[in-house]
Amino acid sequence: MPAWKKVIVSGSNSVFNNITASGAISSSGIITGATLTMGTTPTLTNAGLVLVANQPNITGVGTIGTGVWNGDALTTDYIANDAITEDKLADTLLAEIDANTGKNTNVVGNLGVVANGTSLTITTANGSNISIPEATTSAWGAMSDGLVSAIAANSAKNTNVEEPDAAEETKGKVALATDEEATAGTDATKALTPRSGTAMAAAVTVSKKIHELTAPTAALAMNSQKITGVLNPTAAQDAATKAYTDAKTWNGDDITAGTVVSARLDADTAHLSGAQTFTGTKTLNSFKGTGGATVTNILDEDAMGSDSATALATQQSIKAYVDNTHTTTQTGKNYRIINASFRDDIATTKHYVPLKSQDEQTALTREEGTELAVCDGRLVSATVRVESMNGTTGDFTLTMGVETNAVGTSYTSFSGTSETEVLTVNTGDDHHVFHFVFDTAKHWDATDMFAVSIQASSDEWGSNERFFVTLVIEDDWSSYLAGTSREIDSTP
Repeated sequence: MPAWKKVIVSGSNSVFNNITASGAISSSGIITGATLTMGTTPTLTNAGLVLVANQPNITGVGTIGTGVWNGDALTTDYIANDAITEDKLADTLLAEIDANTGKNTNVVGNLGVVANGTSLTITTANGSNISIPEATTSAWGAMSDGLVSAIAANSAKNTNVEEPDAAEETKGKVALATDEEATAGTDATKALTPRSGTAMAAAVTVSKKIHELTAPTAALAMNSQKITGVLNPTAAQDAATKAYTDAKTWNGDDITAGTVVSARLDADTAHLSGAQTFTGTKTLNSFKGTGGATVTNILDEDAMGSDSATALATQQSIKAYVDNTHTTTQTGKNYRIINASFRDDIATTKHYVPLKSQDEQTALTREEGTELAVCDGRLVSATVRVESMNGTTGDFTLTMGVETNAVGTSYTSFSGTSETEVLTVNTGDDHHVFHFVFDTAKHWDATDMFAVSIQASSDEWGSNERFFVTLVIEDDWSSYLAGTSREIDSTP
């Protein structure tokens, strides 16, 4: 066969170099038992590639970089060790593994157990049984019926246990008394002893004292039992005994809705209702009635020096204050009141109101209209109420005045008016009050006589009408004549 030949595959021209074959090569022929070697720049159509791929004996193929394998299934001989990774597994198989639905097969099932009293056999469906021997004190195994009975009867003993040395002998060790020791009471060092000398398994009692035990960290329930033999409390947090509480006034009875009834309060405790008498000294921060000021103290001050609006005075201090005020020498300026009311038809004539009795005057020749002063003073105010005006003038004026007479002059000769105050009155002002206020300067000196006058600008009254008059006089006792008996012929 020539070393080179042109072959046509599926109607296409392709060049093959170094073709070695056992038979003739045609466009539809099959290369058998030969080696096909491609040239350096061969070209092959898709149809030609299909033809080549269908050859039964193609060997020496190099690395296939891309594409999808469409041939027969690969056997495990052609898969390298550890060549299959999780990424190469089918998605459905991964889902089964994650869901634990992928099953192992060929696993022996139908396990069973057969016990014959001295051994234990695990049976399988395929007959590969496993026998577990009886356990002994020196070998592991299944517990036989005899060993279980021995343990239940507490006759199986541990052997070959190492004895503790003297230093470790008492660590974590509890000494138990025998029935005989507990009954005879011959060994008081045993921490646990049987109750009343019965069998050890029945019960044990603790000989350790309660105060030697660890303090509880939670509430201690007594299971509805009493605590007896308790001393009376001395500290604030001590438990109280029945005798101790019964000795107190409060007995714990008759308490309703969180309140203590009055019957359980002693006679010296304040009740909110009913009369009550207290003994001893009681201190109140404050108290008050249904209205008015809150009282915070009770004072005993003869001079009332605190002048408090929230303190009460004792009876003694009230009496002392009143007695001292009215029996000692007058000092400073003091007010006094004179009732100077009268009846008359004053017309337009100046009249002098009576400073004593009820007779007014038009001339200062009688004693009713004047007063001799023993200290400096002034007229503070004159208050007048008019009645039964029958005139028709309408508005008119009413004048109040102060006149004085100095010592050493005739009683009929007043030096004139010291001050006057004027108000407008209307004839329709019956039953009205007119208040005249005077200057704060003094009107007379000690030893002067003074008089108070009233005068209308028109006659608006009948023959005998009522005039209600009240005078307020201020006496300055710092200018009081006082001293010794003497004659005074001039203003001091």
